Amino acid sequence: MKRSYVILYFHSDGAAPSKVFKRVEGLGFRLSVGPFDLLYEWDHAPSNDEIIAMMDALYKSLTGLNVNFKFYTVD
Repeated sequence: MKRSYVILYFHSDGAAPSKVFKRVEGLGFRLSVGPFDLLYEWDHAPSNDEIIAMMDALYKSLTGLNVNFKFYTVD
């Protein structure tokens, strides 16, 4: 099963972490313990286009919150 991990970079003049997490929960991400902040578990082997679409959705949900992110997908 593939998993996508996200590292979030918050800015002191941006949105509160609680607001950010509420937005991304709607995409199916959940909090992760360890070096990554978010985890998304795919229920199938996603195509490259599906992974890019998920990255686009995350980008859109974070727009305006002054948060940067890194996105990783692994087997």
